[in-house]
Amino acid sequence: MLQLESRRFDDTRVGQALPATPAARLGDAGRWPTLAESYVRAWAGRGALIAQHSSTSPEPVADEIDEIIGSVYARHLDDSQNVDVRVVGRTRSGARLIDIVRVRLG
Repeated sequence: MLQLESRRFDDTRVGQALPATPAARLGDAGRWPTLAESYVRAWAGRGALIAQHSSTSPEPVADEIDEIIGSVYARHLDDSQNVDVRVVGRTRSGARLIDIVRVRLG
């Protein structure tokens, strides 16, 4: 995934697709919450802060995460510059892991 200097809040839109990324590029392929946050940080660029992470998926057991994709789920119009990103991980066995990560953009 291309690392930008910093992604701007005004340049995002709800439903915007984020690029698919092999989990191995993001670090420890066994820790789902960590991978989800790393994926959003890589997309958001330098200086972006994770404001909140809602994990609804159980940690995969003995099943390596293969690929991660995402999309902009919500934009907060309260001057917070927060964007919610829906992150989906796919394991080698075909299971899906879904989390929402809120990131504060510039």
